[in-house]
Amino acid sequence: MAAQARVGQIEANPTPHSNSERITAIEAVLPHLATKADLERHTRLLIMWYVGTQIALFAALIHFLG
Repeated sequence: MAAQARVGQIEANPTPHSNSERITAIEAVLPHLATKADLERHTRLLIMWYVGTQIALFAALIHFLG
């Protein structure tokens, strides 16, 4: 019961941070985020992998049934 009251108190009174601290935290994370080019590249690779797998499965099906 006391732990729940403490959690409520922490959420009700967040620790204030200066804008420079918040900007520094955001800038620290930015290099690790994916860019639009990264997303496009991975999407293209995923589609190529999917199409290649389908072609290989179709060829195996033709080989074993034919």
